Amino acid sequence: MRSLIFIGLVLITAINPLSASVDPQLSALYFPANEQAVVLNINSQMGRVESLVISEGNGDHIYSDEIGKNKNRIKYDLNQLPDGAYTIRLIGENSIEVHEIDISKGIVRLARTESFKRPLIRTINERLIIQSRSSVKENIRLSIYNESGKMIYEFDGENSGNNYRAFNLENLLAGKYSLLVRTQHFVEELQITR
Repeated sequence: MRSLIFIGLVLITAINPLSASVDPQLSALYFPANEQAVVLNINSQMGRVESLVISEGNGDHIYSDEIGKNKNRIKYDLNQLPDGAYTIRLIGENSIEVHEIDISKGIVRLARTESFKRPLIRTINERLIIQSRSSVKENIRLSIYNESGKMIYEFDGENSGNNYRAFNLENLLAGKYSLLVRTQHFVEELQITR
């Protein structure tokens, strides 16, 4: 019940897109000086932000917002939130940002930020190329299934920073295959025929 009360207390202010230019070099999220607020740049280096979720330190969601396409910036007033630890999760089409904040005595302090990009997968000259990027370590898994659905290959590794992995597909027999790439935040599938 406590989370329902907080949902009504987060004040949202949409900033007129004509009067507010969005600098693509700015982070998707920033904290104005001397305010207990957070400003979301919808079109940042992160790409278009589709939703925002605020959670308490224990993981309970206390607020969520689906972002409309006609907004460039939104200011979220956090004045009604009590002192404590919170997580602000920004979900975009191709990336996710997780911001951990602390609110104490009316001041919002950024404790940590993590970012994750959707893996890019493609085939070039009998090779599967996976490009991925994350700000922290996360697992990445490649599974290859034949047309009967049997897994014929699996790779499980760690991913951190910018990664480029190449897998040789020359030894696959003629047929159709499903390639599944999974990280903690994204799942990508590619169908190939040999």
